[in-house]
Amino acid sequence: MTDADVDALHDKYVKARQILGEPAEPDSYGKLLRTIHAQAPRIMEQYKAKAVDFSIVVKDNQVIVRAKPKP
Repeated sequence: MTDADVDALHDKYVKARQILGEPAEPDSYGKLLRTIHAQAPRIMEQYKAKAVDFSIVVKDNQVIVRAKPKP
């Protein structure tokens, strides 16, 4: 995942929180980056994937980072 991809994902995260009326957390960019770096290798190993796509979704009034393995 490139820096531009992470920036775009973070922008979507912040916008989703704003839609729900929640402020962006301090260091939300760093937390998102740590989540990606921690989860991607695990998901790739578990699903024998070559990469992982991350997206932002709103579920039950919560902003969630969703990971999808790419075969």
